[in-house]
Amino acid sequence: MPGGLFFPSGVYHQTLFLILIYKISDYYSFLRYMCNLKPSKRVLILIAFCCMNLCMFSQEENDQREIGIDGSFINQFIPLSNTIGLQGPYIIYYQKIKSNGAIRRLALDLDIDFLKDNDEDNASSTNFLFGIDSKFGIGKRKKVHKNIYVSYGTDILMGISYSGVKIPDSNPNPGPNSSNSFKNTSFSLGTGPFLGLQYYITSKFSFQIETSYYLVANFTSESFKSEQFPSDDFNSSELRFSDLFSLPSTFVIYYNF
Repeated sequence: MPGGLFFPSGVYHQTLFLILIYKISDYYSFLRYMCNLKPSKRVLILIAFCCMNLCMFSQEENDQREIGIDGSFINQFIPLSNTIGLQGPYIIYYQKIKSNGAIRRLALDLDIDFLKDNDEDNASSTNFLFGIDSKFGIGKRKKVHKNIYVSYGTDILMGISYSGVKIPDSNPNPGPNSSNSFKNTSFSLGTGPFLGLQYYITSKFSFQIETSYYLVANFTSESFKSEQFPSDDFNSSELRFSDLFSLPSTFVIYYNF
């Protein structure tokens, strides 16, 4: 088969190209499948993903365990005009360092918000937001100075978010319990390398900064439903690919236990 501008030449490269196209289409189908599930099932799948990762953190002799938290909170207690570190995308961190320098790490973030409001006509509107993001990484860590270590490896990202808004119909003559509802669901997967620098203040406490570069696929589904005007209902979905480059502008405080 001859090669061209959009198709590689050579049997080996053509085979790799076809496998890549198949994997991308399969990846897209998986993202669509996840967004079509109920929010509760998506959360269960993400929890199962995190549990499988935690199984890799089984403790062995001479392993070092560390739990961390995003360090931006210290800006609340330091009277400075400039902030020390920006708020990171995750709040809780955990990592295990084996005696040979291999590391396994996990980061989590959870957002939940619920608001219910009643207007003068006693019509209630509700706004619900739920999101969970996770990061699982594997890599190596090397000592470069007495209290300084460099870590590098690969992360896998996975996130789910759901938002729903339900408001009374603004029509002057709405039907009984008439309302409009809007739902947005997003599911993302990504991967990429990271490079970190960790400094031990004491044998128990340390802080770490890092840079990373991720390729992320995000599938978003939106829907609108009007109980009084069903003709206005709509459903839409979109798959987007993006890259995410993070500078070492955030830091994590770790405790070794």
